[in-house]
Amino acid sequence: MSTKIVLSVLLLLALAGGISWYVFCLRPQLDLAPSEQRARLIQSSPHYQNGAFVPSEPIVNKIKGSGLKAWWDFLFGSREELQPEKPLPSKRTDLLSLKPQEQVLVWLGHSTFLVQSGGYRLLADPILSGHASPFSFMIKAFPGSDIYRPEDFPQLDVLIISHDHWDHLDYPTLRALVGKVKQVVCPLGIGEYFERWGYAREIIHELDWQQSVSLADDLQLTLLPARHFSGRAFSPNQTLTCSYALKLGSARIFYSGDGGYGRHFAQIGEQYGPFDLAVLEDGQYDEQWPNVHMFPEEVARAAEELHAKALIPVHNSKFVMANHSWREPLDRLLKSSERASYRLLTPLIGQSVPYLDEDFVTERWWLNLK
Repeated sequence: MSTKIVLSVLLLLALAGGISWYVFCLRPQLDLAPSEQRARLIQSSPHYQNGAFVPSEPIVNKIKGSGLKAWWDFLFGSREELQPEKPLPSKRTDLLSLKPQEQVLVWLGHSTFLVQSGGYRLLADPILSGHASPFSFMIKAFPGSDIYRPEDFPQLDVLIISHDHWDHLDYPTLRALVGKVKQVVCPLGIGEYFERWGYAREIIHELDWQQSVSLADDLQLTLLPARHFSGRAFSPNQTLTCSYALKLGSARIFYSGDGGYGRHFAQIGEQYGPFDLAVLEDGQYDEQWPNVHMFPEEVARAAEELHAKALIPVHNSKFVMANHSWREPLDRLLKSSERASYRLLTPLIGQSVPYLDEDFVTERWWLNLK
């Protein structure tokens, strides 16, 4: 083959690769530049410094070797027990048949949950597309963990988002829920996604830390700090990450979103606690990034500092996003909760939990699974 032909082939391959990359970068799921008005709002935040949002406390990673090696180890290292051998058990609740007056929470896998109280329905961080990445073949949900679809949901009074990572801000799910959501509450910068994805601007409430929105006399949501980072592709920390204090009817609920342990939990507990329920992330942690996800022992400590009466751990049992066994977050949290002041609730995916009922217990469903 002549040199001219080889160069032509290489040129065509480079051109095809460039076009593919350009098309990929145009996808609406990726980082979106904010409108001029939203950019001014972002830049006015005291938590936006030197061109990026900063976490509630510094994040110090302890990467062994290079960052590239860490990614290589994660993608191609030992995969033993990272996911269950068989489909996970579940208990499918008919969400459309739930009476609005029922005070229940239904965990839908990972950090997605539907909670009801005071006649209101709230949905958090919905991801129902079966994968937590830009591509459907990457970071796929465990068999049995992805049993709901957007059409299974009733009308929702409010939808909340904690941050813009792929496992919390899911484009296919949110597009499919347009028309079922009355109000959206999200951190600064994330409103851009909702507007571009078909949600009316007037229903989007985009807040900074310590800001609240009252959607009714007994429906109040307060955005609170998180020790985490944001970004979906190329532009890190251009949107805010958060946790939430929620008041739904008579219930007070805390949702952590993602983030490492920090002094903000004790501060939130003193200012907004006690909470009837804390929904805290428990999974996808690693010694190499100890400040961006809590270890199970820290989850237990945070629940105590929040003055939570009950704890439901989430962010586990659906995706492989760290090099620990899929069972480990629940095993370690169960041990750390043996003498806790809170009730540890570990529902099956899809199980309806009357979280205010002090006599209600859940089975430790994962103990006999491999």
